Amino acid sequence: IDKSWSFHLDLQLRADRNIGRLRDLHVRPGFEYAFDQNWAVAAGYVQFTRYQPGLRPSRGPFQDILYRTRIDGLPIAGRLRWEELFFDNGSVLVRNRALAGVRIPLGGTPWELALSNEVFINVGLDSPSRQAGFAQNRIFSGIGHPLAPRAKASIGSELDPFRTSNRFRNEHNIKYNILFSLN
Repeated sequence: IDKSWSFHLDLQLRADRNIGRLRDLHVRPGFEYAFDQNWAVAAGYVQFTRYQPGLRPSRGPFQDILYRTRIDGLPIAGRLRWEELFFDNGSVLVRNRALAGVRIPLGGTPWELALSNEVFINVGLDSPSRQAGFAQNRIFSGIGHPLAPRAKASIGSELDPFRTSNRFRNEHNIKYNILFSLN
């Protein structure tokens, strides 16, 4: 279309701390429109396939407001996401997500250290097992490397404290991520 538009495909595979046991797969295609070098909006669709017993798949649209900048050459990103998730049992979850992240280049190599924190706030739900308000907080640290000019991969550890039925649980996950950008 033009250089302000781009298409992205984000694939995430999460395994629990035993590494050999898959938790879920996220497939998230979307379009992005950049207003300038810092600000953009995006929209797309997400499919969550869960592999743990008792967890249901979900899918639905998402909308983002993105801000990217560099401070002393260090890439910093922020994202506000609104998503509506529809589960196989007919329940619906609407939530906001706020992410802040940084990617620190490692020396003169193509490798980078990736750090991020993402807070989830439930705003609309129809399941008694979920509550409005704070839902979870994903803290990620890992390493990343370009695979091709428009593809990047990362692997790392994710701490995922979340709330269910008035109690908090912590999950430790290994997260594999591949991001394709086609523009």
